[in-house]
Amino acid sequence: MLNQSVSEFIGDILQHIKYKKIHPYVVKELEDHIESLREDYEREGLDKEAAYLKAIEQMGDATPIGKGLHEMHKPKCEWSLIVLFTLLISIGLLALGVMKAHYPEGYGNYYLSKQLIFVILGSLGFWGCYFSNYKKLENNAILFYLIGIGIMIYNLLFGVRVNGVNRYLRVLFFTFSAIRLSIPFLVIGYIGFIRKWTSPKLKNVLTLGVLGGIPICLMMIVSSIKTGLLLGVVFTLSLTFHIIGKEYKGTKIKALVTLYGTLGAVVGLTFFRMIYGIEYRIERLRAFFNPEEDPLGYGYMYHVLKNIRENASVIGGEGLEGSLPAGEITTDMIFTFIVGSMGWLMGIVLMSVIALVIIRLFRAAMKIQESYGRLLTLSISTLFALQFIFNIAMNLGYTPIVGVGLPLVSYGGTALIVDMALLGLFMNVYRRKDLVLIMSQTTIGDV
Repeated sequence: MLNQSVSEFIGDILQHIKYKKIHPYVVKELEDHIESLREDYEREGLDKEAAYLKAIEQMGDATPIGKGLHEMHKPKCEWSLIVLFTLLISIGLLALGVMKAHYPEGYGNYYLSKQLIFVILGSLGFWGCYFSNYKKLENNAILFYLIGIGIMIYNLLFGVRVNGVNRYLRVLFFTFSAIRLSIPFLVIGYIGFIRKWTSPKLKNVLTLGVLGGIPICLMMIVSSIKTGLLLGVVFTLSLTFHIIGKEYKGTKIKALVTLYGTLGAVVGLTFFRMIYGIEYRIERLRAFFNPEEDPLGYGYMYHVLKNIRENASVIGGEGLEGSLPAGEITTDMIFTFIVGSMGWLMGIVLMSVIALVIIRLFRAAMKIQESYGRLLTLSISTLFALQFIFNIAMNLGYTPIVGVGLPLVSYGGTALIVDMALLGLFMNVYRRKDLVLIMSQTTIGDV
């Protein structure tokens, strides 16, 4: 039984450590240290009770110890990322406010008011995920994966048809993008599978391939090829991060060659299937490389975007009115609208903030020692980085035009709420990185 004086001393220390979940691990650390000192004093000739009192005296005053341990072990928030996220959301809201000057039909007020509601809902999702316990996710990987698959299957069978495509779910008065809603569940689930089953065994590799291929194929079936490819890249890079990590016991080079060799064959066949026999996709691809061939058809949008970029000045632009539909500029083309309406200076500011977000996301993820949390945050970072980079490249004319929005900036209910929830989950993992490390070290010590 623990000495009464030691119990009181540790209790006084714990009063200053406000994060209750760390208490059992702090108690273990303190007990081990006091027991070590007690043994030293007993060897010097003191009895057990006197040795405990001497050990406590040697430890010092409980108040500064408790305050020091509180500062050491309290969850740490990455405030620089929260500031950057806020800047991106603010730029998006500013762009929607500026719309009123260029689209006087009331579009600006309509989109801005709805986006403010989405920001509020997204904030609730962010803080809800921020204060949850991410460690419970890994044990429920199958459940999250099945929820993601279930959302897509339900959408395929019963989804609301918009522009000829089943892609939306309607619940009461709300309409959700099923594809975007399913992404976080699928990512969380697949990362759990990677952690459990990745090994040199062929059956495990095939299992991961099948489990990754099912949602990608479902996304392509519901006419969201771009999102399916995006998810495929995230899955592939998540596997890559795991293979090059410390926990993978197989031959890393062999595993990477197998992974990317298989991926290359699949991508090649998929691309051939997408293009072969589908004339409009061939025409759209040709329009990207040579817009002048079809300036009033598939090449029209490339001409419009180019004219806006060329007419934009440092702090403003000309000829923007009516050049793009309101629905386009609020989502995929919002970067071009920002450059055309507010100038290249604002565009450069936006790109700089995005670059900082990408860098800070990956740097924060690399600081996480616990393997599941690290893989989860790296996957979230990859998902955002791919969307940021592709959207900017698309708006600058470096890639074909497809429906990829700018995270946190583009208008959109489901996308914004899901993105903010994912970022809340990212920050949840980061704030607990030191706690998880302490827990791991304590567990190892117990064994």
